[in-house]
Amino acid sequence: MVFSMLAPSRCMRCARPPDRLCSRCASELFAPTLVARADFVGVRLAQVNRSTLRVVRAMKDGGETALLRVVLGAAGLDGLRVGLSNTRPGSILFVPVPSSHSSWRKRGFNLAREMAHWLASHCIEPALVSKSLEFVYEPRDQRGLGVRARARNVAGAMSVDATALESETARLQAVGQPVAVVICDDVVTTGSTLFEARRALLAAFTRAEAQPSISFFALAETLSKNDTQTAGRV
Repeated sequence: MVFSMLAPSRCMRCARPPDRLCSRCASELFAPTLVARADFVGVRLAQVNRSTLRVVRAMKDGGETALLRVVLGAAGLDGLRVGLSNTRPGSILFVPVPSSHSSWRKRGFNLAREMAHWLASHCIEPALVSKSLEFVYEPRDQRGLGVRARARNVAGAMSVDATALESETARLQAVGQPVAVVICDDVVTTGSTLFEARRALLAAFTRAEAQPSISFFALAETLSKNDTQTAGRV
């Protein structure tokens, strides 16, 4: 333990000191790609593979959230620009996918919310991080479930505090229109969680005069288990 405290940190990919993930490796591993799941368009920064999964697991399970700043610093704002290229928003509402109670007890933080806060504080548009999306019941662990089972598992699991969403949207409309909504998630597998989050948001926006555009932003995406179409890469 003493040696690990005194030894210099090294990049988990190339082993060069002094950073846990050097900027060169971050840029090579994470680069924005515009993707579409059916009619839902968004951006992923990486495809899930051994190297990117190691970085994400270090953030989520190892608590190394400082790595998030390195990854987003390398590709986050470019990814946001790509995802919103057809929208030209006046302001942005970032909506993080909520953590389950079990995940929060295990980790003590929500990586999707950490992503949302970084993006909101670094983008050029006026932005807020929404507190409106929440679980109404805790789904079972998604690991090991197939596409249809995952969709059934989260169907109806989320709801939106309409009062909070209305207040957040009104604050942004006062400083920049139109408002773009960006759902933030760390890893996308089948997309069932993203679709459930979008469903809950669209239900809350039914009384709005104009439906805002809704897209998603993900650190990484598993391609082998879904029918994602790649729309383009920066």
